[in-house]
Amino acid sequence: MQKQKGFTLIELLVVIAIIAILAAVVLVALGNARRDARNASRRADLNSIMTAIELYATNNGSYPGAGTCGAAGVVATGSSVCGGSAFLDSSTTYIQRLPGNPTPPGGNYGWTSTNNYTLTASLEPSGTFTCSNGSCY
Repeated sequence: MQKQKGFTLIELLVVIAIIAILAAVVLVALGNARRDARNASRRADLNSIMTAIELYATNNGSYPGAGTCGAAGVVATGSSVCGGSAFLDSSTTYIQRLPGNPTPPGGNYGWTSTNNYTLTASLEPSGTFTCSNGSCY
């Protein structure tokens, strides 16, 4: 009887198990990378808004005023903007588009008052990133 060449069932199962474990590790790492990318986007957006607010205050002597939606300042939720029409329009150099919070939703960007402001974004999986009166923490 000739000895047949090939892999045994046990060898194939071990290789499949190793590949499955490696795939699971990669998927977990990619999930964390996506979360970190969304958090970096939130931080960059807040810094952009903060810069625009500070430029507005430098040129106008105060921060942008109250909007018309029952709350002071501007609140961005996705693509909709409430208030702050003097701050956000295509003819200004402050900011062309007020960014919305990346998905999954978990907070809005906004400011209040003409004397000071606080911008806050919810980070994943927990925590917040805040910019207030020219500094972020």
